[in-house]
Amino acid sequence: MKIVCYFVIQSLMKSKKSEANAVKRIPRTSRDLQAAERRVQILQGAKDLFGEHGFHGTSMRMINKHVGITDGLLYHYFPGGKQEILETIFTEGQEAKMESMDKLLASIKPNQPLEDALTQFLIGLYASG
Repeated sequence: MKIVCYFVIQSLMKSKKSEANAVKRIPRTSRDLQAAERRVQILQGAKDLFGEHGFHGTSMRMINKHVGITDGLLYHYFPGGKQEILETIFTEGQEAKMESMDKLLASIKPNQPLEDALTQFLIGLYASG
């Protein structure tokens, strides 16, 4: 029961933060859209390389080459370098997991037995990755 309460509270807190961040991230122009797409490319490329070579085995130059950008452009998107990229990957992954948990919690009916609700929640959590 304590675990479910913890997740509910965390979910509500993260949900409010995610909503506030989502407003900031909406691309307004085609240039903003290109920048958002480039940022996603950089993060995906870094994930691929971190998975293959590890964090310490991946250099900024490797990420640049993998994504096809110049050395300076990567620092434009991530001034904190490789550490900021890693933190962004974790943060966005956590936000996605919290959104998934919010949806799972919303699908639980008020009069549903606790055991059924927990089973539904845990199966949904496992299925979402």
